[in-house]
Amino acid sequence: MAPRQQAVSVTKVASGIFGRHPGRVLVVVAGVLVVLNLAFFIGREQDSSEPGEAALPAAVESVSPEPGTQADRRITVSVDLGDELTGVLEIDGLRLPEDQLDYVAPQGIISFQPGPDQEFSSFGPGEHTVRVLYWKATEDEPADPDSYGWRFRATA
Repeated sequence: MAPRQQAVSVTKVASGIFGRHPGRVLVVVAGVLVVLNLAFFIGREQDSSEPGEAALPAAVESVSPEPGTQADRRITVSVDLGDELTGVLEIDGLRLPEDQLDYVAPQGIISFQPGPDQEFSSFGPGEHTVRVLYWKATEDEPADPDSYGWRFRATA
């Protein structure tokens, strides 16, 4: 095929694809690209992981209730730290007095049970934020201890 015939052939194919209204074709192609990009970015932002699957820091072995889960209003909030660590709990920004926390020192477990004569008699319905501040059990609490926080939702 001669080069002139190839050029004519390409022109025929292009006019067949674009037809008499190349502007419409470009608008449709642009629209399809926008929809595909939106689908990609929205799908990428969706969290399909199970509650509690978020990676915990190495110092935190487990927490309860698990992050993002629903729980009873009188649930015990607990954290299992590494065996060599200790700490305190904050709930909804309030540091709980240490005499209201239960410690299992050899295992690094700290827990709080709402009830009478406690900072929380029960958790109100809705979202609650828990934060554990932790440090080495053989040392005094530092001015800026390491911490880990999570949220759970108390049911009505």
